[in-house]
Amino acid sequence: MQLPLIGLRSDLDILKLNEAAVNAEINEKIISFLGYKTQTPHNVYREQDIIWRYPHLFLGHKNSKTDPILKGRPDYILEIREIGNWILEAKAGSEVVGMDDIDQAYTYASVPQIRAPMFAICNGMSFVVFETRRHPNADPILSIDYDQIEEKRYAIYNLLSPAGFARRYPRLLVETGRPLAPGFGPSARILKGRSMQNQVRCVVKIEGTEVLLPPQIIRQIEESYESAIGIFIGDRCGRLSDGTIFADVKMTHGDKSHDEFAKQFELEYYRYICRDEEVSLDPTVPSIFECTINRTIPPGTAISNPMTGQTNIVPIEVPISYYAEATGYVSGSKFIGEHTTRISHPINYCGKILSFEISVAGSIDFDFER
Repeated sequence: MQLPLIGLRSDLDILKLNEAAVNAEINEKIISFLGYKTQTPHNVYREQDIIWRYPHLFLGHKNSKTDPILKGRPDYILEIREIGNWILEAKAGSEVVGMDDIDQAYTYASVPQIRAPMFAICNGMSFVVFETRRHPNADPILSIDYDQIEEKRYAIYNLLSPAGFARRYPRLLVETGRPLAPGFGPSARILKGRSMQNQVRCVVKIEGTEVLLPPQIIRQIEESYESAIGIFIGDRCGRLSDGTIFADVKMTHGDKSHDEFAKQFELEYYRYICRDEEVSLDPTVPSIFECTINRTIPPGTAISNPMTGQTNIVPIEVPISYYAEATGYVSGSKFIGEHTTRISHPINYCGKILSFEISVAGSIDFDFER
């Protein structure tokens, strides 16, 4: 995504700008660039629009007779509806932003009516952002000088735009399902992973009886699978409505012919099912995740042959039976174990069942986010 320029002027004498001019020349342009507009879900409240619900400072119970009057208002409240808001305070260009200014912006951000997790201060010379919950002496989480604002506008956008704010402070939902494992919630995001093949076996059977093929053909088939590393592109792990644990992943193989074959016959996405009540944390008692997929290749279909890389026409109907099993345990934020795959093509050929079977075994690991 390419962002437009904010539109800041290069000929400004910042030191001569009063607070109103800093707002007009800088802050209003940044607010517009970020995507905030008055009376929208990404609203802007300017100082004159802010009405305090309880115009007093208080600690604990309210008492309008003794609580001091709340003086002043923030220059801007930027709202992301139903998620939260942040504060933007302006200072004149000649003012050096000090601890008193930071404390002032903090008090606005922490008022119960606002409760902003972030606040920003701009005096024209610099644009700084603080996180409200951090230590009082903590450095700003973002600090940009005026002449770098255009160049670093992506950093401002990623942090303070409605989408950036929502990513940093997502609306929390209470998860009511049973945890996947001790220390987990009922779901987790799978980040990445891989399976490494270290054992491949190819068998051809006629009516259940194994027949021998020339060794060079068997070796060619086995080598084509040994060279294909299974790369997991993350998705998620959770529970079905009946409580069964599932893991959804997308897999690529780092090999063009295997990936083209998988895409052609919808063998990119896999759902693994675990019948255990919880995913094991004990390597001596691993959990088992199973995946079964059945496909049929119609006669006359042109396919990319994973073994040769060439395109072939299938003369007859070819069933594909795919079974995969991941056996392992969770350690920290990683699932570690073994992975086996069995692929078979049982074909009715001249009245007899000709079965072409491949078994692949190796290790598996993937990272996830709890």
